[in-house]
Amino acid sequence: ILKAYDTQIVAANEAISAQKEKAKSANPAAVEKEIAGLRLIKLRHDPKVKPLFTEYQTLNADKKKLDESKSKAKDKLDGHADKTISAYEKTINKLLDGFGAGFSITNSKKTYVGGTPSSVYQILINKHAVDLGDGSTPSGQPCFRTTLSAGDKSTLALAFFLAQLDHDPNKANRVVVFDDPFNSQDRSRRERTAELLKKYGRECAQLLLFSHDPHFLNLVHSKLPRAERHCLQLSRAPDNATTIEEWDVEKETQDGYFKDHAALSSYRLNGAKELIDIVRKIRPVLEGYHRYRFPHQFPDNEWLGDMIKRVRDSNGAHPMHPALEELESINDFSKKYHHDTNPGKADNEPINDGELQGYVQRTLLIVGGY
Repeated sequence: ILKAYDTQIVAANEAISAQKEKAKSANPAAVEKEIAGLRLIKLRHDPKVKPLFTEYQTLNADKKKLDESKSKAKDKLDGHADKTISAYEKTINKLLDGFGAGFSITNSKKTYVGGTPSSVYQILINKHAVDLGDGSTPSGQPCFRTTLSAGDKSTLALAFFLAQLDHDPNKANRVVVFDDPFNSQDRSRRERTAELLKKYGRECAQLLLFSHDPHFLNLVHSKLPRAERHCLQLSRAPDNATTIEEWDVEKETQDGYFKDHAALSSYRLNGAKELIDIVRKIRPVLEGYHRYRFPHQFPDNEWLGDMIKRVRDSNGAHPMHPALEELESINDFSKKYHHDTNPGKADNEPINDGELQGYVQRTLLIVGGY
């Protein structure tokens, strides 16, 4: 029995020694990792965990499909954006060429900076591409702000708007509004703008044009058939109200009312060298305003004093009666500088620039816009 027991002990010791030798070359970290993996496999097949793992696999497969769909959609969007931006660039440059702008846009492309889809482009001037720049662009570096004149910027803005209109599939049903589309531009661009307004007026359901420049309005007006045009004006009414009235743009641009009004407006903003010329325009502007606003009420041979008398004699019924006191005050001031009301002394009356500024402003408040 002892001999058998010793044999078993020897065998056990040999097995232990062999295991020790084997353990010497083992990697504990790898063993721990293998054990952890076996534990996860065991946990995965746990009745509580198994449905969750199955759901995870399903969601992961769905995510993969969505990522693939997103990638395809982005590729499609990128292709559409590239095609659209290229088409707009061609249309804008065609419009700029028609305006004789002398510059174009180039390198138009999409961008997703900031997470919002947008486009960027450069200005091509004399074959030199200029970046748009921003508020942080150094003052000495060419950019949109420093390389284009005010007229060029207005022309570019108009070209962008017209390009958008050109590419609108529902253009024929649109009511399009232009607010002072002609600004700081030369004569050729003025003509081209008028031609384009005529074109888009016919291509759209209706076109409304607002402007402070009666000569530009008359230019557009003259290009349209009588049946396709209608002129209205916003006139200042008493108590600082505004009314809409019929307007004879042809008549207004045939005489000096506009020039006198423009001179008063310019004086308010920029001053003038010859103050006598400014003060002598006050009365004609008020007279012209009364004749245009109230046709047939004031004969051509009546002057501001006669008009004021008619308003006063209306016993409050005339629309200009609330402005009567202002009209009388302005007339008393301005008549000193006219030979017909102050013979022999009109040229010698002193003119105070600050006082004149006040009376010009009061005059413009009465007559309002052109």
